[in-house]
Amino acid sequence: MAMCITMLHESGTGGAPTYGLIPQMPLTSLDGVNLLDNITYMQPRVVADVANVGYYKTQLQNGVTAEISASMHAGIMKYQYPQNDSLHVLVDISHFIPSAGKKEQFYSNGEIERSEDGSWYSGYGVYREGWGWGELQLLSISIQSTDIEIRW
Repeated sequence: MAMCITMLHESGTGGAPTYGLIPQMPLTSLDGVNLLDNITYMQPRVVADVANVGYYKTQLQNGVTAEISASMHAGIMKYQYPQNDSLHVLVDISHFIPSAGKKEQFYSNGEIERSEDGSWYSGYGVYREGWGWGELQLLSISIQSTDIEIRW
């Protein structure tokens, strides 16, 4: 199951999964979506994921294919939607992967702004704890869309 798609996730020996920041979820409908309950919009994966160094691809039950890659200073996400479906990307900067023990993390604050023409959004989230053990983690996001209008 995919609860969201994110570029920052850490887990392994010696600690619980943490981060999962800044999550996005490509959706083809907002019917039944409760923003306070990510179970209402999580999607099963329908084919085996493809993963190589610097590249990841998955296909969700709603027909969206997500591809992730990176440059030296930025992450790249590409969503391919089925034809004739609505195009939505849910972004929730306050969401993170719950974890247990001394690696628990907390959302502190953040902000998202959108361009007047709906072609981009930008923002940031501030998170405490996690693997940083008390240090503030500031993550920025800036998204440009060439295919869809970004709306609130």
